[in-house]
Amino acid sequence: METPKSNVKISVRNYGPIKEAIDIELCPLTVFIGPSNTGKSYLAVLIYSLFHSFENLNFLPLFICGCSPIGEGLVETISIETEVGIAPENIDNWLIKLLKGDIKSVKLSDLPEGIKSWTKEGIKMAVNYKFHIEISRCMGIYHGKSLLSDKFNLNFLSDKFSLEMENDEQGFTLTLNSNDLTPHVNKNYLSSSEIRLRDLPRDMRSEREIERKLCQLLEQISEEIFSSITQAKPFCLPAGRTGLVETQQFITRTLIKQTALPSQLTSPPLRGIVSDFLEEIIHIDTSHILDPDVAAVADEIEKKILHGSIKTEVSEATQYPQFSYKQKTLKVPLVHSSSMVSELAPVVLFLRYKVKKGDLLIIEEPEAHLHPEAQRGIARTVVSLVRAGVRVMVTTHSDYFLDQLANHVRSSKLTATKHGSKLTKLEEEEVSAYVFNQREEGTIVERLHFDKENGLFSEDHDEVSSDLYNESIGILEKLDNIEHQG
Repeated sequence: METPKSNVKISVRNYGPIKEAIDIELCPLTVFIGPSNTGKSYLAVLIYSLFHSFENLNFLPLFICGCSPIGEGLVETISIETEVGIAPENIDNWLIKLLKGDIKSVKLSDLPEGIKSWTKEGIKMAVNYKFHIEISRCMGIYHGKSLLSDKFNLNFLSDKFSLEMENDEQGFTLTLNSNDLTPHVNKNYLSSSEIRLRDLPRDMRSEREIERKLCQLLEQISEEIFSSITQAKPFCLPAGRTGLVETQQFITRTLIKQTALPSQLTSPPLRGIVSDFLEEIIHIDTSHILDPDVAAVADEIEKKILHGSIKTEVSEATQYPQFSYKQKTLKVPLVHSSSMVSELAPVVLFLRYKVKKGDLLIIEEPEAHLHPEAQRGIARTVVSLVRAGVRVMVTTHSDYFLDQLANHVRSSKLTATKHGSKLTKLEEEEVSAYVFNQREEGTIVERLHFDKENGLFSEDHDEVSSDLYNESIGILEKLDNIEHQG
């Protein structure tokens, strides 16, 4: 699959333990490295929430709150805000033409400056509000505040929190923050003009119809600007998924009981990132393979790492899926299989029945519960996913995983003829790796650039290896002295 010409970049400040993460480029493969408790999962959840924020954006509140380019007096005229210096008749004629024409053919670059400014502001407002709902849900602390009125209780987002999202190809930067959740229009640089209702078709001479048309414009422009995100469905395989898979049957039974006895049972709230994962597993449709190329990677995991297969059967009693692991003649329920099998089973299931080309798959700690050789195998799997057209993001602590990725990048630099390699190609520009460095003021996230010799090796890993080596040498020297004295 061809590498995109440009990737979306995000910058985050004052988010949970993260003090600053600047220009995080979302490449076909994005890797987060660093000590525990430095914010890797926080940032992964933020990106997951951000992708979800572009689904079904609601622009209607902009009109309810009076932030549309049309005013209230629609009996004879429609008031429209335009930038100083733009000829009013040009804006009028353009807007009439827009309302009478096909919105889907309009691009951001086609808009007059006044409408362009309003469009950008409208997209920002809608995404900002939806993002705060999503990040709250995914972190499990949303308290159902009403639309655009009450404050969000986000103790992990400080008053200084900010998120910037940049799309170089579209020349658009989106800035989100917690203090800008109320729609507004900067009227300091705007002036008014008028549009005659009689110049519009009869079916467009109502406020509702004009608002509907302008909402359609915002949806179209938003889709144009953020196409790389809106076309990608995000999936997350959270850390601790082994335990979540093991509790899947219990959760299924609880769902059935709640259906029968809804007044007697209450469910504790789950983080959205966890509940989304469980919902995908519990309601998985195994009737057909979603994307053969992506499913082929699942086959690769079963053959080369699991040395067996993941089986799914729908229980006649509950109508929910039951999972098992089969190796030759042995077949056991997934809850009785090894931790490696339980860890990789969700990966197999998602790749076979959920994920398709263009989607974003976030895998936290793919090396968990795996032997070093299997860690190398899962790194090869990640590269195969990139080649199949899936965008992948991983958090990892594994040197084996990173070294294997580095070998794929190195092999891509060899010529395909005389010095070819059997390793699947992973071009250097397809990978972005970031190390989470603990500082007194908070975590600073910095990019790791690929090095031919060191690959994507993090300095903190190097320090740990050096300390371990020095400790071993010190112990051996003491043992030698004891033996010589004896």
